[in-house]
Amino acid sequence: MKLPSGRHLQSVLPAAALACAVGLGHAAARGDEIHVNGKTLQRVQVIGYAHGDVEIRTATGEQDKFPLSDVEFIVLGSVTGVADFNQAEELMVKREAGQAVERYERAVRAARGFWASMARVRLVMAADAAGDLEKAVRVWLDVVAEDPHTAAELVPQAPPSPRSQANERTQKRLEKALAEQSPGAAQAVTTLVYYDVLKRTGDPAAAVAGEQVADSPLPLEVMTARTVAVKLSALRAEIDAQRTAAALKSLDTMIAVAPMEFLPDILILKAQALLATAQREQEFLQAALPAMRVVIHFPNNPLVGEGLLLAGEAHARAGRQADAERLLQECLRRGNAPERVLEQARSELARMSAAGS
Repeated sequence: MKLPSGRHLQSVLPAAALACAVGLGHAAARGDEIHVNGKTLQRVQVIGYAHGDVEIRTATGEQDKFPLSDVEFIVLGSVTGVADFNQAEELMVKREAGQAVERYERAVRAARGFWASMARVRLVMAADAAGDLEKAVRVWLDVVAEDPHTAAELVPQAPPSPRSQANERTQKRLEKALAEQSPGAAQAVTTLVYYDVLKRTGDPAAAVAGEQVADSPLPLEVMTARTVAVKLSALRAEIDAQRTAAALKSLDTMIAVAPMEFLPDILILKAQALLATAQREQEFLQAALPAMRVVIHFPNNPLVGEGLLLAGEAHARAGRQADAERLLQECLRRGNAPERVLEQARSELARMSAAGS
């Protein structure tokens, strides 16, 4: 379990970590224990949580902090009254998220100070893993009011409820929060979640909310894998609706400020948008440029195959058959390209071969 992470909702910990959770009595005698990126830190004391970081004091009195996204598991032994928190952590390791939700809820009610904040963050993750979108959003709104950065890592991904009343309550709760929030990071990330919930529940209002998401800048402090994915989905919808010029403007803004890890996805969408609207040779070649940026600057990224495919298609439509064939053949040589991409490359090569015979 990796909490909270935009890329990894949960993962299985080593058996040793689980043994530490079960052996809680032993942990209490030696202070807290924290598992970070596969490493175990023993006889430490968790002294704070703020802005997505867990702060600790080591046995030698030194202080350190770790992003909560890197913290896999915590066993608390230096404070009393945390049995529910520890049991919830153990249940999440066992992938019993539904039971963990109940324990985290009890921990939130009993905790004070930063412990309440940390338990609330863990509760969002547990509710999301348990598939309870309504509860995940309700608690997530408390997190976003306190720490928008952490909330951006925790954008709920649970499927909509099969009960329409639960989805309506979730939507109204988000609408109320947006009405009360001031412009800023919290409102920006809440707008993203509101759009995502509307879209996934099939609400027609998603179209209007999507336009707002597409047009509004995404603050750097809440730019995470989850928020970028929602933002790009809104921009894809704008491109499909033939509002490409506005979408391209937003994409260029994102390219200018986004961390490197998000650029491949943004560049691929820009290439797709340019290719969809290109009509002249120079415009087709312009569409190939962002795709080739992915190929050249991110050679190990899984999107390289798609970049080669898009660049090949752009060159083919520009009438540059030799370049197109070279790019598509290179796409087929990429072992990490999805089968969908490989099939499209093969189809395009077959089409060009038939046209040339």
